[in-house]
Amino acid sequence: MQLNLKKWRIKMSNILLIRPHPVVDDTKNFPTESPPIGIISLGSFLRSKGMDVKAIDLCTDPQTDIVSEILKIKPDIVGISSMTCDFPSALKIVDQIKRHFDIPTVLGGAHPTIFPKEVLQNPSIDYVIIGEGEYAFHELIIALKNDKAFSEIASLGYKENGSIFTNPRRPFIDINTLPFPDYSFLDNEKYIDFGERYLGFRHLVAVISRGCTNRCSFCAQHQVWGNQFRFFSPERVVSELKRLMQEYNVEGFWFKDSVLTVKNWTIPFCEEISRQKLNVKWACLARVDQVDKELIKSMKKAGLVKLWIGAESASDRILQLLNKWITVDQTRKAFRICKDECVDTAAFFMFGLPTETVDEMELTFELIRETNPKPLHLAIYHPLPGTELYEKYNGADVIKHANPRELVFDMACMSTGPVSKELVQEIYDSICNYFIKNGSKPDFKEFKRIASFQEARV
Repeated sequence: MQLNLKKWRIKMSNILLIRPHPVVDDTKNFPTESPPIGIISLGSFLRSKGMDVKAIDLCTDPQTDIVSEILKIKPDIVGISSMTCDFPSALKIVDQIKRHFDIPTVLGGAHPTIFPKEVLQNPSIDYVIIGEGEYAFHELIIALKNDKAFSEIASLGYKENGSIFTNPRRPFIDINTLPFPDYSFLDNEKYIDFGERYLGFRHLVAVISRGCTNRCSFCAQHQVWGNQFRFFSPERVVSELKRLMQEYNVEGFWFKDSVLTVKNWTIPFCEEISRQKLNVKWACLARVDQVDKELIKSMKKAGLVKLWIGAESASDRILQLLNKWITVDQTRKAFRICKDECVDTAAFFMFGLPTETVDEMELTFELIRETNPKPLHLAIYHPLPGTELYEKYNGADVIKHANPRELVFDMACMSTGPVSKELVQEIYDSICNYFIKNGSKPDFKEFKRIASFQEARV
């Protein structure tokens, strides 16, 4: 495929940022309580540098005519955020832009970070940002305005003289040097309205850290944020939360950070909420090995109303495969502490993991019945590029039929090895029917019989 090697010279700093719809060619709303935090963070940084930034979220506005919007906005450059699941939609957008306009396109996010050279093979994509985007995108704009070389821009991928280049990544950003996200790019009532139905109170979704304390084998977050876990300072966070509550008339926040139970940060954060006398409700994600009575008491006093627990499985063997570094006993203990302290719990569980057996799926089902989290987020495992599990099993029989670019987390895409793809789907549907629709209890005895029969035929 021939590369587009043109180099632009832009005169102004008029920028359009786009989040694609997760399903290509779908014009239905994809309701979500989560605005595109990455785009908001990037746009906030560029605005702080004096640039004019607009944003479009095709999840909430899927019928937006991109051509008409570009004619109206007249951007000098278009940036698109892309995960693996929405990469086909991102490709459609850049192809549409290039058919009508002669403006540079930039892709950032998880997928271009993991596959920068593959993404740049597409003639409609001119640049990619690898990892954190604020400084790299800003430096790219400066280079385009001043006709400077790209070779010194860390974390940039580009095309030059018939070749594709990817520069080394820059050191991880001290996020306290960044402006706090400016939510005014988008119509936040769409997210607030949906989120209120989900959590029961008006809230904004916020992310106040980058990275994670762990490196789970099914998660690619470390590819973008690295293994360093970085928080905004508690004082700054609470001051900004107070401002956002007044500006958007919300009662609280859902913190979508990978984990917010890091004791040496979270307890000072809770103390700062009390010090600033902020009456706020909030929900967040937790690792079960970080949950203890002291922490939960402090969080509840500061307004915690719901704790999302990443339980994933009730098999210690599977948890070890996932690099969770937790045990099922720790999961039970975390639920018990929350119940004792009157904190509501929600949870994430997965089925259809590589090598998982019907017996292990039944253990997970029984743990869900025992702990009774609400809401309950059930998913079927999909192999994500850039994860340890994907690299470990890619090409093996266990996931040879999986297409990681068609990620629909309630549809099985592969066998587990012991359990066929079709049976994974049947078990998952039966579990969902029981918990969500008050259906009959799954017949695991029959599922085991089917699995044994299928294994005997192989």
